[in-house]
Amino acid sequence: MPIVFVPQSPQRSNTGWQPNMASATNYGELQYLFDADEKFVGHMNTCIQKAMRLVKDFNVNEDYIVFPPSSPISLIITVMCLVYHGIEEVNFLYWDRIKNELNERVSGHYIPVKISLIDAKEGMI
Repeated sequence: MPIVFVPQSPQRSNTGWQPNMASATNYGELQYLFDADEKFVGHMNTCIQKAMRLVKDFNVNEDYIVFPPSSPISLIITVMCLVYHGIEEVNFLYWDRIKNELNERVSGHYIPVKISLIDAKEGMI
């Protein structure tokens, strides 16, 4: 079964709103890499080691990384660990907001986006 790696569990905002990750399960079983209250600063080596263990079996043909609704550092650590493990392509799930005619958010859905890390690297040279 495909796995949707969620770099960090979503945290409730001050107003009580919390992102609903349920629609990401259309692409696979959710696996959270870091807790919502994970501390990265001052604990980077521990966080990297944890992510290295959790993504070592990432399957480029069926697994996904969802853009995190929380700390971007969790996504950076996740991609860095995938690169270390030799992963050259990553399937991301990007949240696409659906707006009405008044430009108000009414819903949304995940869109799969495949990114070649090798193509990106070669394009930079």
